[in-house]
Amino acid sequence: MATPFNVVCFAGSLRKNSRNHGLLRYLTQTAPKVAPQLKLSIVDEIREFPLFNRDIIDEERVPEAVVKAWWRVLKADAVIIATPESERSLTPVTTNAVAWLSKSIFKDDEKKNLTAPLRGKPLGLVSAGGDMGGGRAVLHARSAFPVYLQMPVTPQPALSVRISHSQPMPFNMATGELTGEETMKKADAYLAEFQEYLAQNDVREEINK
Repeated sequence: MATPFNVVCFAGSLRKNSRNHGLLRYLTQTAPKVAPQLKLSIVDEIREFPLFNRDIIDEERVPEAVVKAWWRVLKADAVIIATPESERSLTPVTTNAVAWLSKSIFKDDEKKNLTAPLRGKPLGLVSAGGDMGGGRAVLHARSAFPVYLQMPVTPQPALSVRISHSQPMPFNMATGELTGEETMKKADAYLAEFQEYLAQNDVREEINK
């Protein structure tokens, strides 16, 4: 049996009832059924990240939450980011997480040359919210940090979940949990396609050199 892909996920939102967190929770729950070669886990430490400031690294004051998330992403085989849309772009939470995970955070000689955790990792983009389902945030993301970090992005359309008061809500708005059956089917299909993409473009040996 092939070795499962270690896929870490994080959401660019701090809200307690975040639909993007809810979407990721559903993906982790359904993965064993629809994409058994993926081992998904959520990097909740993102919630504790301070605003990125290079002085924190230079003064060796990087918080434990950042260090823990940094190592988790470094050891991962792929990444899924759920980013809400903010002013037709990415949220500050998303860009702040990417800032911390796109460079070395260590000063000592043994660790300072370690590669940026996100660099080269295959990337899946998902989003939930608004009439366009966060599609503009996903579109912006595809042309931004993945290019700089040489992250191959899945070619199939990203999973964007519309939230419109004129249609049945796909989420429990009080808890953020995904409840819409049609959206669940789309999420299942997305995850299966993501698994197939990773299997056909296995870059684990390259990124773990």
